[in-house]
Amino acid sequence: MKKFFSTCAVSFCLVIFCLLPAWAEEARFVKLDGAGLELDEAASDWVAVLDRSNGLVWEVKSADGSYRDKDALYQWRQLEDEYLPQLNKEKLAGFDDWRVPLSVELRTLVAKEGEGEGPKVNEKFFPHTAAAVYWSYSVCGSGALTTECIDFGLKSDKKKPRRFRAVRGQKLEE
Repeated sequence: MKKFFSTCAVSFCLVIFCLLPAWAEEARFVKLDGAGLELDEAASDWVAVLDRSNGLVWEVKSADGSYRDKDALYQWRQLEDEYLPQLNKEKLAGFDDWRVPLSVELRTLVAKEGEGEGPKVNEKFFPHTAAAVYWSYSVCGSGALTTECIDFGLKSDKKKPRRFRAVRGQKLEE
């Protein structure tokens, strides 16, 4: 009987420590529909993702050739003058306060593990993510903004146009 409980305890610990990280990652993200309502994890059509770990809501890229397409490239000025105004006018997921993410925010989506050339992101929630460099920004001590590129799996020339993923919610501390 003692051996049975010992075996069960070891098995329980293995399940907790091996499966919990994967479960926690899945529980961290929630798919949202066009109105911002939560969807089941198995939903096949969603436009945004809520990150429960920090309260941020992220745009999900498309593969339809639109301005939100995963392969669309933008200069910084185009984000401010075209992309974000269009996204906010359309009220993606029911919201009209989409913005450029801080670098610290965008880094929260970069997957810690992963090998090869694929994108370094949870593709179950963020499909159509290119292994590329995405726009973000940081605020310097002087208050000046500096643009920054976050790598999702591929190095790129920082002077070229890049991909973009919009965010909304309270800004994270840098």
